[in-house]
Amino acid sequence: LDFFRSYNSSWYDQSKYFSGITSVNTSLLKPCTETRSMIHEVMQVYAEVTGDYDGVEIVDGKVQGKCWDRYFWFPPSCRHDRSKCILFATGGAG
Repeated sequence: LDFFRSYNSSWYDQSKYFSGITSVNTSLLKPCTETRSMIHEVMQVYAEVTGDYDGVEIVDGKVQGKCWDRYFWFPPSCRHDRSKCILFATGGAG
């Protein structure tokens, strides 16, 4: 993991060295609905700064992160083929 800066999926397929997200026991994770990705102000700024409106959704008039499979948020580079994504887990409120 020392050379994380070279994990650009358009250059190399690093996923072959990692287990896929299907190997994760999701009972040990918080669902997305309990993480910071549900905070309207945070996700509104994220969408405006990055232009990634496909990574958010509007629910009851508020912007929140778009969750896949209840537990995962995927960056634009992973959305076309989630099997190639490398899981990055955070602690606390996500």
